[in-house]
Amino acid sequence: MAGKRVNVDRVALEQFATELTRLRTKYDLSQRSLGKLTRVSGQQVGAIERCQRSPSKEFAEMADEALGANGALLNLWPSGRSAPSRWLQKYVDLELKAQVIQQFQVQVVPALLQTEDYARATLEAAYPPSPPAKVAELLNSRLQRQKLLDKETPPIVQYVVDEAALHRVIGGPDTMRAQFLHMLDVIAVRPFVTLQVLPFRRGARAALEGTFTLLGMTLVEYLAYGETAGRGNIYTEPEIVAVNMHRFGALRSFALDPDESAQMIRSLAEKEPS
Repeated sequence: MAGKRVNVDRVALEQFATELTRLRTKYDLSQRSLGKLTRVSGQQVGAIERCQRSPSKEFAEMADEALGANGALLNLWPSGRSAPSRWLQKYVDLELKAQVIQQFQVQVVPALLQTEDYARATLEAAYPPSPPAKVAELLNSRLQRQKLLDKETPPIVQYVVDEAALHRVIGGPDTMRAQFLHMLDVIAVRPFVTLQVLPFRRGARAALEGTFTLLGMTLVEYLAYGETAGRGNIYTEPEIVAVNMHRFGALRSFALDPDESAQMIRSLAEKEPS
């Protein structure tokens, strides 16, 4: 087990070093120049990039800011990789600042559209189970996130939701019916929110591997976000972001248009439980 832990730590260190080197090169900074911005020597920067030295949290924070990583570098800080909620909080911070939010959701209704009962049911279904106090804390955090839709200048929000997420009964028939009605209400009164359903009949399509999110921080700067095995990752690499942008565009073209999608959701809300 100790050997496995060492290997995991080494991989985390290498990932941080690779991203640090990529960003430093992108901005044409020498190790010495970056050292001045992060209050360490150029030699220390070199040692971190060669994986001979583990970066401190202060270095990760300052390097992230200096290199305009929008949290991606801090998210890779090796000593923080084991903190299960830190990556989520970083995503939430970025989500709050985003001008555009684009998400493809496979399993559940998007978090910003969830009712309290639906959100509670998804949180209670987590494994390993969380104690009631933790569920209440996470539920409150999720409901607070939804307030960004009420901002004076809200982000443009575009969802593509797989039909499977609409048929997965979470919390029981009454909870699902209320959830469908809430979704219809949100898209009816908030023109900056669009929702398209990707129907089963479309068969195989892009992004069979799962949910992902794109955050437009400015008109030209986008980030990609994905979750695997209980943790999330923020990607700033242009090639990864570009692939996901094209993937989202393809999914929107395969999905029902917003009016057809609303009609499907309305029919599910009116359907008698079996």
